[in-house]
Amino acid sequence: MAKLCGRPTLLVLFLSATAIFLGLPAPPQAGGAAALPFNENFESGSLRADWTARSTGSGRILVTTANGPHGGKYHLTMDSSRKGIYSLNELILTVDLAGKSGVVLSFYHKEFADEDHALPSSFVGSRIGDGVAISADGNAWYKVKGLVTAGGISSAWKKFTVNLDVFADAARISYSSNFKIKFQQYDNDAIPSDGFALDDIQIYAQTTDAESAAFPFSEDFERGRLAGWWTVRSTGAGRVLVTSANSPYAGNYHLTMDSSANGSYSLNELILTIDLVGKSGVVLSFYHKGIGDEDHFLPAAFVNSANGDGVAISADGVAWYTVQGLTGAEGVTGAWKKYEIDLDAATASAGISYTAVFKIKFQQYDNYPIPTDGFAFDNIAVGSQAPHSGPGPDDNLLAQERELITLINQQRAQNGLPPLQKSDALCQAARLHSNDMAQNNFLSHTGSDGSSPWDRLADAGYHLWTGGENVGAGYPTAADMVNGWMNSAGHRANILGNFCDVGAGYAYSGTSTYRHYWTLDLGCQ
Repeated sequence: MAKLCGRPTLLVLFLSATAIFLGLPAPPQAGGAAALPFNENFESGSLRADWTARSTGSGRILVTTANGPHGGKYHLTMDSSRKGIYSLNELILTVDLAGKSGVVLSFYHKEFADEDHALPSSFVGSRIGDGVAISADGNAWYKVKGLVTAGGISSAWKKFTVNLDVFADAARISYSSNFKIKFQQYDNDAIPSDGFALDDIQIYAQTTDAESAAFPFSEDFERGRLAGWWTVRSTGAGRVLVTSANSPYAGNYHLTMDSSANGSYSLNELILTIDLVGKSGVVLSFYHKGIGDEDHFLPAAFVNSANGDGVAISADGVAWYTVQGLTGAEGVTGAWKKYEIDLDAATASAGISYTAVFKIKFQQYDNYPIPTDGFAFDNIAVGSQAPHSGPGPDDNLLAQERELITLINQQRAQNGLPPLQKSDALCQAARLHSNDMAQNNFLSHTGSDGSSPWDRLADAGYHLWTGGENVGAGYPTAADMVNGWMNSAGHRANILGNFCDVGAGYAYSGTSTYRHYWTLDLGCQ
């Protein structure tokens, strides 16, 4: 969906149960300890040896296809099989966390009209309640997530992410080779009147221990494997491969992402850790092609992980900022395509700085293997800005804004007109308006505060004598936006008008109607 503002502006002057100790027997010994990274999507149709299931009363824990799994054919449900019989269900994972740090637990959960039964913050053995707890010995437990209304649960699938380091430190317990994580539910009826469902449980160590690549950096995957500065994380049946299959861009190898099981929605993340301390003029480039992948938009900013297709950056591996969406609506095709991203501008826009463990994440989300769904990446590089003419990297423009100005001047040159000079004031006003439209989900020359283009120019310090403004939304690239404007008489007239200066503004919001928002301000003073 793309849209031009209907009237181009051209002016000449212009959300508790009592905690009771339950006399459950000591937990049976699990058949083994799971290793990291751990992924459980229940697609085997039964519980693995590293799981222990316990129930009281009529409690029931099932690996089942019923009641709408999150991904694939199976998930796990907890309920009471007899109406009116209060029952406690406990699902305990034994996992080897000895020597680990930066450990994160993530899982998908939904509830079936389950009444709230809050877990205490710590307890011994078993207590009734709804939530997730951890233990170093299987006896003393510490809550890490309450699964009650106040904890954000929903009747729709919802992802929860827990930093286990924080809770282990607070409880003063240490990771061990037989560390326990318990998921539990307590109520008195069967699904759909009461109950929980769990799916796509993942445990991994965050990327802070990854080796940092040196700058400048290049990766063509020709070693046939990933080096220590790369971290791979997948949910469900996700698969990340360095492979020769599916036609690399260059050489014998490239990297692909897909789901290995039909119908199993999975997230794949490939994270580069790189030392960018003290660097400037940094550009990320890579080649990419889509392989039948449906569009799943990334939000502009997110914490830890988000289902979607694109590239994001982070200074700490926790707070992430999308720098490039990789969807059909954002220009992805089945052919190899090169992308270049001005990381200086992207970090400035996100309000973060380069660090010794700076993160760049490439990700893909869908539910089938290649060739039905998937991505391919090749020739990834992080280097310095190439010499160029026109607006420079010191102008604080986004790459999209810089390209927009270049393309506008190319249109003028093709029509025998002199180039427009970049104005910092016009760029400031244009960026402000694009951000306003993206954040507040509208398309208009009038700002959400009622401001006109001329109000914004004056606030930026531009003393207007003559001016014009073009706005547009839904166009994924600067080239697409300029083409749209040039095919609209009023917008074309502005671009080819008798102006002296130019300013460009671009903003992206994954939750808005049109996602991409553009403003072009023109003027003389």
